[in-house]
Amino acid sequence: MPGDEVLLGASPSMYAEWVARDFQKLRSANHSAVMKKCDVVFLRGDGDKPSRYIVNVLNKTFTVELEEGKVVDLMTGKDADEKLGYVILEYLLGEGAAGQDSWQPLDTLLKTTAHLSYYQKTVLNPLLKTFGNQGGLFEEASRMLGGKREKLGGTAYSFTFLPKVRLLIQVWFGDETEMRKTSINASYNTSAAKFLKPTPLLLAFEILTTLLTKTVKKKKT
Repeated sequence: MPGDEVLLGASPSMYAEWVARDFQKLRSANHSAVMKKCDVVFLRGDGDKPSRYIVNVLNKTFTVELEEGKVVDLMTGKDADEKLGYVILEYLLGEGAAGQDSWQPLDTLLKTTAHLSYYQKTVLNPLLKTFGNQGGLFEEASRMLGGKREKLGGTAYSFTFLPKVRLLIQVWFGDETEMRKTSINASYNTSAAKFLKPTPLLLAFEILTTLLTKTVKKKKT
């Protein structure tokens, strides 16, 4: 698998190549074990019906079409974004874990300059730009994506991004009168790191951020 710098700056065609590789691995996997480990549904092909996985992502459902090598939005029939498709496949191929979960700050997992820079560019900066000091707007957008309010510091919402991968966005909103700036923390449930390596986990946060900001833009139009 290519290095982090290549993955984070990849073109759609490069992601398509990695998705194809993951599909090759997934076709030879123990589907019953994957289904149990990842809490997804596997439907074995029969005649005209192809084999597929059914995977919930936030408030949507996607099918992973093994024969066609595509990840498809179940409701619209459209192909998933190449990054999302890659993250879903990496999740299905992940090692998996069991046990008690706790929240782990994402930046403690990101060891390379490439990761930290990408995190700032694709997660922290867009969230700060979109929500600024607008706590109500952040809460509304989070709820629209199925977020759950958590009793933690600041304004915190958790999201079930994939069945075993939970993401947390925690915002301490600033106050212009007190010259206090808004600050943001992103965390993941500890077992998520057993399903997703650092790069696909970071991409999951990027996808969540993009969806949160798009939700706001749709509301304004």
